[in-house]
Amino acid sequence: MEEDGPSVNQSAGINIVSPADAPLDPEIQNTVACLKARLLTFESTSKTVCLANEIRQLCFDQGGGRDSFTVLGLIEPWEADEETASILLWHLSKGADEDFAWSGQVLCSVVLPNLLVLKEPASRVLVTATIEYCKLHQRAAVDALLFPLILCKEGINTHICDLVTRIIKECLHPAHVSAFCQKLLCREEEARRSVCLPSHRNLISNKLVWTEPLFTLFQNILNHNVHLTHDSVDHLVSVVGELACGFSNSLKLGNFLLCLVTKCPHLLKSRKVLLIEAVECTNTFMTKSILSKLTGL
Repeated sequence: MEEDGPSVNQSAGINIVSPADAPLDPEIQNTVACLKARLLTFESTSKTVCLANEIRQLCFDQGGGRDSFTVLGLIEPWEADEETASILLWHLSKGADEDFAWSGQVLCSVVLPNLLVLKEPASRVLVTATIEYCKLHQRAAVDALLFPLILCKEGINTHICDLVTRIIKECLHPAHVSAFCQKLLCREEEARRSVCLPSHRNLISNKLVWTEPLFTLFQNILNHNVHLTHDSVDHLVSVVGELACGFSNSLKLGNFLLCLVTKCPHLLKSRKVLLIEAVECTNTFMTKSILSKLTGL
């Protein structure tokens, strides 16, 4: 049974948890404006901790015609600098037994918006705080960070790939990663439940956008000894069949294919002919090695 939380919007083709459209009374609006102003000016760690506690109290106190997601959306904590964001992550949440809905809201309002548009390596401070948070809140990490990041509208780049790989390796059990991949790859979009603020919906697609770093991500997942399901492998083979010509000279696709054939030979036998046809469309120094392995299945 799902925990009580914000409503789910499916109009974009992907389940996106969004806040209830509830007006705030004037007193709460003034408090929100004050908190937002303080958020943008880092003075000290102690004052930022106090700020986090005040935001949390405002979100959880009853009354005022509000819900926590609405408040976070108005405060805009993603606008804070990285040091402030790392402190907010630690102190908006209180531990591993935190309510799932709140844990996801914290992730998608503090760090997700900046990671969706990541164009350079994320700072060590923010990465460390995010990893430690995801270790404590694994379900929230999947729904409020991994799903929306991998489904970003422009397709993942190398920097997003590196961060997602670290989260998967350091925060999730391989069996959980396998289940996550099945949901990600399956064609039933309702199986994906992403937590996202409405203001960032336009950054998330309702389907995977295949880029070279996305092939690298699945290679990293396989190298992490994640056992993909038969359905997941079938879907990956279908994708390769559709995209091989467009990525014919891609070494990253070649590395992924070599890894797939090496790690999942027993799952590829029924799709051997299709995969051979796809590999024959590629033209890298690995093509012959991949075809040799496929022929031997």
